Amino acid sequence: MEDGEWKTEGSGTESRYPFSNFQLPISSLAAALWLFLALVFLDQARGEPLLAGRLLAWGLALQNGLLALLFVLRREAKRTAGAGAFLLALAVTAASWFFRPAALGPKSLGLALELIALPWLIASLLSLGPALGMAPADRGLRTGGMYQIVRHPLYTGELLVALGYVVGNPSLGNGLIWLLILAGQLLRIRREERLLSEQYPDAYTAYRRRVRWRLLPFLI
Repeated sequence: MEDGEWKTEGSGTESRYPFSNFQLPISSLAAALWLFLALVFLDQARGEPLLAGRLLAWGLALQNGLLALLFVLRREAKRTAGAGAFLLALAVTAASWFFRPAALGPKSLGLALELIALPWLIASLLSLGPALGMAPADRGLRTGGMYQIVRHPLYTGELLVALGYVVGNPSLGNGLIWLLILAGQLLRIRREERLLSEQYPDAYTAYRRRVRWRLLPFLI
């Protein structure tokens, strides 16, 4: 299989999507939510006095707009990791909504980290394309684009953007939330890699040998 090629023939036993009867409403609701957030960030950019703040708001608007589009275009899952994985993904996604601003902190450093992480996150979304989903699922094996650098670049981008916010708004609560998000992402990775290894035993084993790192090169 060439880099960048989609592979969709799974070898594992297909399992019914746990909320299959509600898949279209769930996708529509998620797309509407991401679109709403994109509009919120666009409006926020209009009121930002600093260029860096406007760039961040525009980047977040683009990210959420892409999420809305990809949720509409995404492929139907041939197999998922189950209802538990879906609820875990939902919890990890919702956790970032509980971050709170702090009065003191290195705002510029946090903002810089967010601005560095956002292009990575957006490039990862484009690399994943119609295979996007909240829970680990078989929508085809993707090995090109950002997936040539690490095996889970989207999770990397999400973690780094969230870390940038925590750095700029340091507090015990924000730090604990970020650690919970990290733990949740590691659990998602474990479930996802198990599913893909079952669906594509030869192709995914070769991919893991070629791309050794899950989240950050030379670290993890």
